[in-house]
Amino acid sequence: MIKKEKNLFKDNIVLDTGPLIDYLCNTGVVEFVQNEVIDNPKIKNIIISPITLTEIFYILCRQKGEIFAKDSIDLLRAAVKVELEFKIREIAGKYKCERAISLADCYTLATAKLNSATALFKKEEEIDNELKNEPFDLDLKIIE
Repeated sequence: MIKKEKNLFKDNIVLDTGPLIDYLCNTGVVEFVQNEVIDNPKIKNIIISPITLTEIFYILCRQKGEIFAKDSIDLLRAAVKVELEFKIREIAGKYKCERAISLADCYTLATAKLNSATALFKKEEEIDNELKNEPFDLDLKIIE
Protein backbone atom coordinates (compact mmCIF):
# COMPACT_ATOMS: atom_id res chain seq x y z
CA MET A 1 0.00 0.00 0.00
CA ILE A 2 1.14 3.56 -0.58
CA LYS A 3 2.68 5.23 2.45
CA LYS A 4 0.68 8.12 3.88
CA GLU A 5 2.11 11.42 2.72
CA LYS A 6 0.87 14.98 3.07
CA ASN A 7 0.43 15.44 -0.67
CA LEU A 8 -0.06 11.94 -1.96
CA PHE A 9 -1.36 13.04 -5.36
CA LYS A 10 -1.31 16.03 -7.62
CA ASP A 11 -4.55 18.02 -8.13
CA ASN A 12 -5.43 15.78 -11.07
CA ILE A 13 -5.37 12.00 -10.94
CA VAL A 14 -5.62 9.45 -13.72
CA LEU A 15 -6.97 6.06 -12.70
CA ASP A 16 -5.94 2.90 -14.49
CA THR A 17 -8.37 0.04 -15.03
CA GLY A 18 -7.38 -2.03 -11.97
CA PRO A 19 -8.38 0.44 -9.25
CA LEU A 20 -11.61 1.26 -11.09
CA ILE A 21 -12.63 -2.39 -11.49
CA ASP A 22 -12.07 -2.89 -7.75
CA TYR A 23 -14.13 0.20 -6.98
CA LEU A 24 -17.00 -0.77 -9.25
CA CYS A 25 -17.04 -4.35 -7.94
CA ASN A 26 -16.54 -3.34 -4.30
CA THR A 27 -13.40 -5.47 -3.91
CA GLY A 28 -9.64 -5.10 -3.50
CA VAL A 29 -8.54 -1.47 -3.24
CA VAL A 30 -12.08 -0.04 -3.13
CA GLU A 31 -11.59 1.56 0.30
CA PHE A 32 -8.36 3.25 -0.81
CA VAL A 33 -9.99 4.60 -3.99
CA GLN A 34 -12.99 5.88 -2.04
CA ASN A 35 -11.03 7.51 0.79
CA GLU A 36 -7.89 8.74 -0.98
CA VAL A 37 -9.29 9.65 -4.39
CA ILE A 38 -13.05 10.12 -4.56
CA ASP A 39 -13.51 11.68 -1.10
CA ASN A 40 -10.24 13.63 -1.25
CA PRO A 41 -11.09 17.36 -1.50
CA LYS A 42 -7.58 18.14 -2.79
CA ILE A 43 -8.19 16.21 -6.01
CA LYS A 44 -9.79 18.52 -8.55
CA ASN A 45 -10.17 16.13 -11.48
CA ILE A 46 -10.37 12.38 -11.86
CA ILE A 47 -9.47 11.50 -15.43
CA ILE A 48 -9.36 8.27 -17.41
CA SER A 49 -8.32 7.34 -20.90
CA PRO A 50 -10.86 6.16 -23.47
CA ILE A 51 -9.06 2.80 -23.61
CA THR A 52 -9.69 2.41 -19.88
CA LEU A 53 -13.43 2.63 -20.58
CA THR A 54 -13.12 -0.15 -23.14
CA GLU A 55 -11.11 -2.35 -20.77
CA ILE A 56 -13.57 -1.79 -17.94
CA PHE A 57 -16.50 -2.65 -20.18
CA TYR A 58 -15.13 -5.94 -21.46
CA ILE A 59 -13.78 -7.06 -18.07
CA LEU A 60 -17.07 -6.31 -16.30
CA CYS A 61 -19.08 -7.78 -19.16
CA ARG A 62 -17.18 -11.06 -18.79
CA GLN A 63 -17.36 -11.05 -14.98
CA LYS A 64 -20.80 -9.64 -14.25
CA GLY A 65 -22.70 -9.38 -17.52
CA GLU A 66 -23.40 -6.75 -20.13
CA ILE A 67 -26.02 -4.81 -18.13
CA PHE A 68 -23.67 -4.36 -15.17
CA ALA A 69 -20.89 -3.31 -17.56
CA LYS A 70 -23.08 -0.73 -19.34
CA ASP A 71 -24.37 0.67 -16.04
CA SER A 72 -20.78 0.95 -14.74
CA ILE A 73 -19.62 2.76 -17.88
CA ASP A 74 -22.56 5.19 -17.60
CA LEU A 75 -21.64 5.84 -13.96
CA LEU A 76 -18.02 6.52 -14.89
CA ARG A 77 -18.87 8.84 -17.77
CA ALA A 78 -20.95 10.95 -15.41
CA ALA A 79 -18.30 11.05 -12.67
CA VAL A 80 -14.93 11.45 -14.41
CA LYS A 81 -13.35 13.27 -17.31
CA VAL A 82 -12.55 10.98 -20.24
CA GLU A 83 -9.57 12.34 -22.13
CA LEU A 84 -9.96 12.69 -25.89
CA GLU A 85 -8.05 9.95 -27.68
CA PHE A 86 -6.53 12.13 -30.37
CA LYS A 87 -4.83 14.28 -27.71
CA ILE A 88 -2.91 11.37 -26.19
CA ARG A 89 -2.33 8.95 -29.07
CA GLU A 90 1.20 10.10 -29.95
CA ILE A 91 2.34 10.16 -26.31
CA ALA A 92 0.84 6.68 -25.78
CA GLY A 93 2.55 5.44 -28.94
CA LYS A 94 5.90 6.71 -27.72
CA TYR A 95 5.47 4.87 -24.40
CA LYS A 96 4.54 1.69 -26.30
CA CYS A 97 7.58 2.09 -28.56
CA GLU A 98 9.94 2.45 -25.59
CA ARG A 99 8.36 0.25 -22.91
CA ALA A 100 7.23 -3.36 -22.54
CA ILE A 101 3.76 -2.54 -21.20
CA SER A 102 0.22 -2.89 -22.50
CA LEU A 103 -1.23 -0.31 -24.86
CA ALA A 104 -3.95 0.43 -22.29
CA ASP A 105 -1.30 1.23 -19.67
CA CYS A 106 0.45 3.47 -22.20
CA TYR A 107 -2.80 5.40 -22.65
CA THR A 108 -3.17 5.81 -18.88
CA LEU A 109 0.38 7.15 -18.66
CA ALA A 110 -0.16 9.44 -21.65
CA THR A 111 -3.35 10.80 -20.09
CA ALA A 112 -1.48 11.53 -16.86
CA LYS A 113 1.40 13.18 -18.69
CA LEU A 114 -0.88 15.40 -20.79
CA ASN A 115 -2.81 16.53 -17.71
CA SER A 116 0.20 16.89 -15.37
CA ALA A 117 -1.54 14.33 -13.19
CA THR A 118 -0.67 11.44 -10.93
CA ALA A 119 -1.19 8.05 -12.61
CA LEU A 120 -2.64 5.52 -10.15
CA PHE A 121 -2.18 1.81 -10.87
CA LYS A 122 -2.69 -1.39 -8.95
CA LYS A 123 0.49 -3.43 -8.66
CA GLU A 124 1.25 -4.96 -12.07
CA GLU A 125 4.26 -7.06 -12.99
CA GLU A 126 4.97 -5.29 -16.27
CA ILE A 127 4.83 -1.82 -14.69
CA ASP A 128 7.07 -3.02 -11.84
CA ASN A 129 9.56 -4.46 -14.32
CA GLU A 130 9.68 -1.20 -16.26
CA LEU A 131 10.15 0.82 -13.08
CA LYS A 132 13.12 -1.36 -12.18
CA ASN A 133 14.71 -0.56 -15.55
CA GLU A 134 13.95 3.16 -15.61
CA PRO A 135 11.51 5.51 -13.86
CA PHE A 136 8.67 7.01 -15.85
CA ASP A 137 8.69 10.71 -16.73
CA LEU A 138 5.59 11.46 -14.65
CA ASP A 139 4.15 11.01 -11.18
CA LEU A 140 3.12 7.36 -10.86
CA LYS A 141 1.76 5.69 -7.74
CA ILE A 142 1.08 1.99 -7.26
CA ILE A 143 -1.35 0.57 -4.72
CA GLU A 144 -1.53 -3.02 -3.53
